[in-house]
Amino acid sequence: PPRGRVGLPDPLPVASDGLNRRRLGGARVQIHPVHGRGDDLDRLAAWFVLVYTGIKRRASEVLQAQIANTTKRKVDAELEALVALVDESHRIFESNRGDELPVELARLLSESWRLKKRLSPRVSTTEIDDLYDRCLGGGALAGKLCGAGVGGLVMVVIPATLRAALWVSVGAVRSVTFRVGTAVSVVS
Repeated sequence: PPRGRVGLPDPLPVASDGLNRRRLGGARVQIHPVHGRGDDLDRLAAWFVLVYTGIKRRASEVLQAQIANTTKRKVDAELEALVALVDESHRIFESNRGDELPVELARLLSESWRLKKRLSPRVSTTEIDDLYDRCLGGGALAGKLCGAGVGGLVMVVIPATLRAALWVSVGAVRSVTFRVGTAVSVVS
């Protein structure tokens, strides 16, 4: 991406209402609403928790290897698979699968984390992998590091009934619940 474009997707969710699918193409961003029931958003929010890794990093530095691998077409298969997961998650959400929705999205989230780690050896660290394993040990079904990698937040899918076990495993102070409304809202 051109200089200054790293992290472009980060502010997009708060610039548009609701749950949206974003397509980035050059300098153009297309926003397509994802149509689901309001109770599906509430159900998802009840299953999702953000866990802070405690690691700060500069996204541009982390993305250098990913950009090089993309330019050299070394990760084409992984990128195509990630786009296919977006298509599948969109279909799952719009099919109104009720109580199965968080579990099905957890499966896709797990696969996207596996693919993301293949984009560059700098995406994850032993410390992040250990935190991810502690999240799974605390009851999470799946998770994925948000953003460029090597720090920031891990989003995990966990039944609300198991959050206390997650907090014991990773520390309550590291965990943030949130809800989805007209814009993404973080609730502590």
